[in-house]
Amino acid sequence: PMAERSSKKQLIEHIAALQKELLEREGLKSEISWLDHALRDRTRLLQERVKELNCIADTVKALRRRDLNFGEKMREVLDAFSSGWRYPEEVRGRIVLRGASFTSENWTDLKWNMRREIRNGETAEGFIEAGYPPGPPEYGEGPFLKEEILLMDVVAECIGFYLERDVSSGTPPDAA
Repeated sequence: PMAERSSKKQLIEHIAALQKELLEREGLKSEISWLDHALRDRTRLLQERVKELNCIADTVKALRRRDLNFGEKMREVLDAFSSGWRYPEEVRGRIVLRGASFTSENWTDLKWNMRREIRNGETAEGFIEAGYPPGPPEYGEGPFLKEEILLMDVVAECIGFYLERDVSSGTPPDAA
């Protein structure tokens, strides 16, 4: 009887230790799940920032190409510009500059749009416009991410710097 009580006590202690270990493992599983979700979310956000940086780099490359005329450069900028948005297949873009209008292939009337002036120094020469047709997913306080708004500002400034450089060098871009 004494040995039997001792083994029952050991068995109960062993079961209690296993239960404690199991609870700790469940806590770890929950923590691992949370960390996995956080990592996936951060990865998605970083992928968006990479798209935006690539858009800026491709915009600068297009504007620096000497083998393209002014109109071809603007079309290249629009192609690069679309790729930097959260929903590149949905975004529409247009550049109106020096009396010419350049639009993305999928240009249509927009339900949500934003526009930024393109300036050559102090002179407004045109604008860049982007937006979504009716039906884009809403997020935050409107259809545009704050990073998309910043991206639009940067691309408009890049085009403005391009115009300034060409005017200061005495070779204004052709309007074709």
